[in-house]
Amino acid sequence: MGFSTQNIDRTPSINLSAMIKGSFVALCSTLLLSMFTGLLLSFTSLSEANLPGLALGILTLGAVGGGWTSSRMAKQKGLIHGFGAGVIFLLAALAVSAVALPTAFTLVGVVKKTLFCLFGGALGGVLGVGR
Repeated sequence: MGFSTQNIDRTPSINLSAMIKGSFVALCSTLLLSMFTGLLLSFTSLSEANLPGLALGILTLGAVGGGWTSSRMAKQKGLIHGFGAGVIFLLAALAVSAVALPTAFTLVGVVKKTLFCLFGGALGGVLGVGR
């Protein structure tokens, strides 16, 4: 009476490559949505007073897209892969912001961006794993 290893799944449970690719999709989609928003602000009567809300929405949509892509590639554990893609995306976005913007970060702003990126990534992961 011995233990059989025939039914053991040896594939890694966390696919880091999928999370990195998902975060890249999140960055690209955020860049495209930001450019589109810039065009809207330039050529329509949309006020710049709406920019903070639009920016947070763009960040969230990018994280949802990244989480969705990550979980679609991993084909399992959508919440974890989406959340991971959201974390990587958040770190990349904060790094780009630190280099591109001369102003200091505020704690409230960082916490808000963190929550929206993590929620968006996790939501995208859950939505994308079953597709």
